[in-house]
Amino acid sequence: MRRLILTMACWLSGTLWAQSDSVWALSHWRDTLRSAFYSPAYPSGGLDSRRSYLAGLPVTIQGIRAGVDMGAAGLYLGYYHCPYSRVESQSEFRYRYVSASLDYRLHDSWRWQLWGIAQLGLGAYSQRDLQGLELSSGAILPVEASVLASVRIARYFGVTGAIGARVAGGTYFSGPIYTYGLKIYGGTLWSDLKKECPECIPRALR
Repeated sequence: MRRLILTMACWLSGTLWAQSDSVWALSHWRDTLRSAFYSPAYPSGGLDSRRSYLAGLPVTIQGIRAGVDMGAAGLYLGYYHCPYSRVESQSEFRYRYVSASLDYRLHDSWRWQLWGIAQLGLGAYSQRDLQGLELSSGAILPVEASVLASVRIARYFGVTGAIGARVAGGTYFSGPIYTYGLKIYGGTLWSDLKKECPECIPRALR
């Protein structure tokens, strides 16, 4: 009987602890998003290409996006384009879509940054033969989720990479996504330049 009471007490305390952790995590996300949306927003944008695989073949999805950066989160709207050839069917697919994305900062320190990115898109695809005749077309609704990490290896330079997945149901457009490359810490460079050589900066930009 005593063992049963102890077991139930341990189970109850564990359940309450797990619930308190879940409530804290939910509250943390809610508070972070609330603070982000009430923080000053700055225009942000740039190229947003990524690599992927379609039916086992490597492809590049070219993209560009613009939006606002609110520190702990960012909201963007982008345009993406991906041509893809299937040798066995002697045809070419073209995917074009616009996508809204939410970037959420999971971790931020001087050396490491970690972001969670969710995207929802709407667009169309077309399939053409080698002579340019359209064989089929339709709408696509790509949903993407990825994690992006960057590490600073010098004061002004670092490396960055992302990995995730894209689901576009009913088309060949579902597949993994990944990116990698170099990162320039322009904010640090600009801050040091203003401090060490203010005369190098035009008066209007100081």
